[in-house]
Amino acid sequence: MNSEERKISPNFGALIKLNRVNQNLTISQLSEITGVSGSYLSRIETSEKRTPSYKIMLRICNALNISIDELMDSTNVEDENNLKKIDTLIITNDFIIGDKKATRKQKEAIIDLIEFIFNSELSINKEAEKCYEDVFKLLRLAIHAKED
Repeated sequence: MNSEERKISPNFGALIKLNRVNQNLTISQLSEITGVSGSYLSRIETSEKRTPSYKIMLRICNALNISIDELMDSTNVEDENNLKKIDTLIITNDFIIGDKKATRKQKEAIIDLIEFIFNSELSINKEAEKCYEDVFKLLRLAIHAKED
């Protein structure tokens, strides 16, 4: 299969990173599992290298326990209830923030923000110090989402 036949989602690298991060794996750990160099994996994730060989795609998919179809056609990424995951929707769809198309960095920041909101333990009953730490983290995430 040549590179012209390996048409992949423009979000291929972002989906690999999303799955790797969701499984709490570093690039180094994924490199050890797959036998693919960390620098090559990093270039795939950042879309500097768009079309790896089928053999490398298979190694990555096996390591992340996902199907090649999920990466080749991101519209098929669904959970057992046939619903798409919010992080996949954000990464694989284009949308406008303000008057500009959202960048990959902004999309990743939005995912971080959503995860923070749902995983935070903000509560009126928590100590003030913990509350302030969480609010500052939320502000940093919001600022990061706005930057480009």
